[in-house]
Amino acid sequence: MGMNIATLVLLFSVSILFGINNGSVCQAGIVGSGLFTFKRASLLVGLGLLLGSLVEGWKTKEFITTYEIPANAEILILTIPLFLLLISTIYGIPMSIAHLLTGAWLGIIMIDAGSIIFNALIVLIIVWVATPIAAIFLSSLLYVILRKIAYKRRLSTIASFNRIALTISSLYTSYVLGSNNIGLLMGVVNAPLYILPTIVLGVLIGSMFMSPKFTKTIGEDFVGMGPLGVLSSLISGSFTVWLATQIGCPASLTNSIMGGIIGAGLVSNPSIVNMRKLYQVTLSWALAGLIGFLLSYFPYILFLSTKTS
Repeated sequence: MGMNIATLVLLFSVSILFGINNGSVCQAGIVGSGLFTFKRASLLVGLGLLLGSLVEGWKTKEFITTYEIPANAEILILTIPLFLLLISTIYGIPMSIAHLLTGAWLGIIMIDAGSIIFNALIVLIIVWVATPIAAIFLSSLLYVILRKIAYKRRLSTIASFNRIALTISSLYTSYVLGSNNIGLLMGVVNAPLYILPTIVLGVLIGSMFMSPKFTKTIGEDFVGMGPLGVLSSLISGSFTVWLATQIGCPASLTNSIMGGIIGAGLVSNPSIVNMRKLYQVTLSWALAGLIGFLLSYFPYILFLSTKTS
């Protein structure tokens, strides 16, 4: 399958914003803790994204391409996340590309298929609600377990464990982001595999050269937690999204990790939970899919759909 130049340029542009906005979630823990420099963290993220998209990216892509969008809607479905990610990034608010793209996809499919795909919609809603909630409980449990294991261990042993564990967990987080969200990004325009390096390059450009400030903003939620809190948040948030990937369902890593931050914060020190950021992320989580849906539904039915009279 070929791809026109306009779609390719938009896909690359969305990938850059995706790297700034979402890729920074993977970097924040190891950068904020001082384990990695910003550029080294970006390279680790790039490796994880590439591995995840190659190994498991087909799962979310398969979910989306079950109801393939018309070719004349590709520009529209990529313009929506480009516009909204740009705004959210300017204001430093993490925005779920999974919710944006899936909402836009549903808006078009609803018109093209004649009725909304209720089974897919129900699964999406359940997963989107369940992943951050599950991350809260899993992170709080994991934090308690890790704290008990670390109790009375030598400081040098704990420090070595933290370095290794945070590096592996950040790589795993990047892997999950690639398997779920990059698979989704390729799926909405049914991109061939040879387009994958272009997407990963865009994400790397965004995460390596353009998102230090954004990474710092998110990292502030991690800094007060300590290594065990960061580790609990990354593992729990990533694991819940990985589970969603196994059923081919797009999900938000940002929201799940924020759920993990809340879970670890509640069992360690509730004051470290940034309530302002929590409200922002919760609002973006609730509205992203709906906004994506509305911004695709009305322009498509008015200007692009062949089923309008």
